[in-house]
Amino acid sequence: MADPQPEYPVYLTALSLLPGLPLEEAVELLERRAGALRRDLARMAQENEQWQALIPDLMRVESAYQEAMAQAELAFTEKLVADIRGGAMTG
Repeated sequence: MADPQPEYPVYLTALSLLPGLPLEEAVELLERRAGALRRDLARMAQENEQWQALIPDLMRVESAYQEAMAQAELAFTEKLVADIRGGAMTG
């Protein structure tokens, strides 16, 4: 727990394959992922609201971490889409 170690999530692997896709397809797939992340975050917020009064914060630390990671991934994905669409990132 004290020493960060490299993690290799599936999304990171998928991003490494991004240059092999046509930009239009890449944007479509990224937008679909962003939509799924938004739905996940809405579900997490609803679950958090339900459990907040019943379970102490420390017992929900895993959920808080998952929510923070999903928020970061959504922000990254939205910026990536904007950069591709805006021409800041080319194939």
